[in-house]
Amino acid sequence: MLLARPGKTTPNDAPWLDHMPGPLQRSRRHLILDLKPSDYPAYEASWSKLLEVLALLHREGVRLVPGTDDIAGFALHSELEAWAQAGIPNAEVLRMATLGTAQYLGVDQQSGTIARGKLADLLLVAGDPTQDISAIRKVRLVMKASSSTSRRRSTARWGSRRSLPPRVPTAGHRRSRCRQSEASERKVS
Repeated sequence: MLLARPGKTTPNDAPWLDHMPGPLQRSRRHLILDLKPSDYPAYEASWSKLLEVLALLHREGVRLVPGTDDIAGFALHSELEAWAQAGIPNAEVLRMATLGTAQYLGVDQQSGTIARGKLADLLLVAGDPTQDISAIRKVRLVMKASSSTSRRRSTARWGSRRSLPPRVPTAGHRRSRCRQSEASERKVS
């Protein structure tokens, strides 16, 4: 909100807004606050100050739990990226968003980490978010309660590739496709 400008996409919305329906795009580019261009420097300084305060809270050991009152999922990614921008190491940002949140909610015995006997709720992403936090936006597989949804299934369900980022082929993906082909041939014969 502090970086919003009339008719412009905010940095937080830029990675995903062009993939959304037109009415949502228009509403996100509509400025809610009545800002004058002369106010922009003060708002930009406020954003910088928020990042400084966030870093200070983290250094002082204040428990930070990610969450948003904005569009769930999309805005959460932006929040985690902002935490990294504030100087919190990416691995720590990911820990706070997973195990830290589970601990805060009192469900860390059943979720928050990948371990035998815990709920299998996870995202598989293309890239290494410990090196580049924006890799959290490159979701390739969602697993919820041990049930998975891939990019292909999501496309079939929602009917559009437009909202999905480009697929990054991997050696494992090709192997899996070959095994599926071999299995299909065996069933047919």
